[in-house]
Amino acid sequence: MNFEPYYEARECLTNIMKADLMGPVEENEIICKERPLDYYIIGKLYPQKSDASDIVTSSSDDIGNLDEEMDDQISLCNGNNPSSVGITFTLASFAEALRIEIKTAKYILIDYIAAKEKKGFEEGVYLEKDLFWKREVINYEGKLDLKLLKDKQKIDIPICEGLVLSAILHKIYPDLSMTITASLINLFEDKGNYIEQLSNLV
Repeated sequence: MNFEPYYEARECLTNIMKADLMGPVEENEIICKERPLDYYIIGKLYPQKSDASDIVTSSSDDIGNLDEEMDDQISLCNGNNPSSVGITFTLASFAEALRIEIKTAKYILIDYIAAKEKKGFEEGVYLEKDLFWKREVINYEGKLDLKLLKDKQKIDIPICEGLVLSAILHKIYPDLSMTITASLINLFEDKGNYIEQLSNLV
């Protein structure tokens, strides 16, 4: 029996759900009138709140007590509007480097004229006072030499303005394998200004 049509249907449904929930619907899209925060449901990093350190934190029993730097990063991802996303993993002793590949985007506020030129909508469809957000794609590829990591110390790799990849060597085991936490962090701060906050949304 040929299962290929079923696999194709599953892939089609997966792509539709991914575009609907995380985006983008269009690669170089412009969101008109609707807030980027409302347009997609998942995959958003919000500007940091000033009280991020007050958010309830968690720890993992398999890696012991968290150091202060890692604790702060977990605080940023545990809120209702997370400012970071990360993963903790263990590497074998023979590992020499981490290959880093990041594909993301940010939305920038543009005016009516620019939106009309790029979107091609007719007069009367939108008002000049409406808000328009242009998607700017961010692609990053690189490597992190593991020899640069020191115990309990953090290394920040700038990805773009307001976005950084932070790596922390948490623990080295007797067999020289190591546990590392890597987090993608939105460095912008929530200043209470709606327009500014959305312009800094990564």
